[in-house]
Amino acid sequence: MGALNFYQTSNGDSEKALGGMIQPEMTASVAPDAAPAPTAATDGRTSFTNTNVQVAGVDEGDIVKTDGTYLYVYSPQQMKISILKVAGKDTSTIGTINLTNESIMEMYIAGDKLVTVSTRYEDSKQTDNDKIAIEIWRPGKSFATYKIYDLTNRATPTLSRTVETTGSPLSTRLVDNMLYIVATQYVYATNPDNLEDGILPMTKDTAVSNDATFVDPRVITCFPNPVEASYQIVGAVDVTKQDACEFQTFLGAGSILYMTKSALYVTRSTWDDNRNFTEISKFTVDGATLTLSATGKVPGTIGGQYAVDEYEGNLRITTSDWQTTSTNTVYVLDSKLSIIGSSEPLAPGETVQSVRYAGQYAYVVTFRQVDPLFVIDLADPTRPTVVGELKIPGFSTYLHPVGDGYLVGFGRHTQEMYVKDKDGVETVVGVRDAGAKVSLFDVRDPANPKEVSVIQLGENSYSEAFNNPRAMMVDATRDRFAFDFQSHDSKVNFGGKTVEKSFFGGIVIDVKDGQLTLAAQLKTGEDYAQRRLVAIDDAIYLISGTTVSVYDYNNFAELGSVSY
Repeated sequence: MGALNFYQTSNGDSEKALGGMIQPEMTASVAPDAAPAPTAATDGRTSFTNTNVQVAGVDEGDIVKTDGTYLYVYSPQQMKISILKVAGKDTSTIGTINLTNESIMEMYIAGDKLVTVSTRYEDSKQTDNDKIAIEIWRPGKSFATYKIYDLTNRATPTLSRTVETTGSPLSTRLVDNMLYIVATQYVYATNPDNLEDGILPMTKDTAVSNDATFVDPRVITCFPNPVEASYQIVGAVDVTKQDACEFQTFLGAGSILYMTKSALYVTRSTWDDNRNFTEISKFTVDGATLTLSATGKVPGTIGGQYAVDEYEGNLRITTSDWQTTSTNTVYVLDSKLSIIGSSEPLAPGETVQSVRYAGQYAYVVTFRQVDPLFVIDLADPTRPTVVGELKIPGFSTYLHPVGDGYLVGFGRHTQEMYVKDKDGVETVVGVRDAGAKVSLFDVRDPANPKEVSVIQLGENSYSEAFNNPRAMMVDATRDRFAFDFQSHDSKVNFGGKTVEKSFFGGIVIDVKDGQLTLAAQLKTGEDYAQRRLVAIDDAIYLISGTTVSVYDYNNFAELGSVSY
């Protein structure tokens, strides 16, 4: 395994450095609930890791899935989905789904069904008017496409059903065998011979008909104060049956989805009285039935689904309000989405980087020049109270609970930039990005959170998983995390020699005895493909580009690899 430029420290002492100003990445506020432990597998296998999700029992799609016996891998380079039989070093490809004219966003596995979520494009058709006015250009259509494949024979998967709406997928969830879909279509009229085309959404479900039909405008619901001409289309599909999907259409598209087993929430940003707000729509879930049961709004905007959390019938949501200067607030709403409590403004002038809700507590990370970690007590939902605060260099973009009273933070390390005046007095003038880092926070005493262990991963380093929690492999049974990683450090000193260095592959980190441990560095070829890591029994599989590399899960010896 190739060496990496890692620095491990036991505290978060700041470092001074000269260099360019930091350019913080655009990151979603993320804070998933504790991911479930590896799932008991079938076909004689003992356990495997699933996609890291926000709410236990509510599956989220990804580009790699497993059921413990097979790996299902989407390869955008080859425009196909490969099905591999898992067998350690003898893992092999047994089936393929070839794709055309569609861009896969994510997949699901439900027993012997594979579900793909994609965007499909259809070229426009020239009309007689276009032939006269040759300068007219008509854009094509995009479709949010949901395909269900039968995997009864995994060597020869077959397409069994297609559900489509015009527009593009916003997000999906899978609970048991029920796929919940939310799509967005913007209004644009492109065909003077058919004004419905582009103004009204179209839907199709091959369980009913192979033809797409326009949505009846009489059944479209208008959300309060829609800020743009757009539609939100919601529906539920039992992927194991042929029951018709009952679509619902709303004027006013959403932007972020959060879901529990009993409720689906969609948020959207609005502007009113020179102030930004987040509007929330709540749908009660009963199998295939989605019922709009409440709407509400809070000041400010959110950065991602993990800023939202439902607990004991209330909704907690953390926003950043940019009315004058940035202020950050945790709000609590009741089941009717009326505000019943809010915290004091957090870190004025800073922005929320990550949020983690755990029972009665919320953990909020903001950033400007240092990384404050706030601990907010929500035991009394009408009086959210800041009970603890920790300031360290850098910021965490993803927080995950581990053990009893610890959080692992994944994010960026920073170093202060300073100048000296003529008397030698130093003044901090900014910060610079010093690369990816992993932190372990001890939050057993809410009033006194501590950063007790840090692994700095070197400058010019990046991991998709730090901003996309679904890309993070979590093994709760071992307190182990694995994620894709690439480093582009140059002029690094090895044994007195200056050499160029880069690393592409995966990193494995363990949490043990209140400390972080770099367990393994799994190196792959130098490519920029998305990577995923999956643990199945006593092997860990690193999927990268068009290759699956297999390692022993205990000592990380490389066992072999297979191309797909």
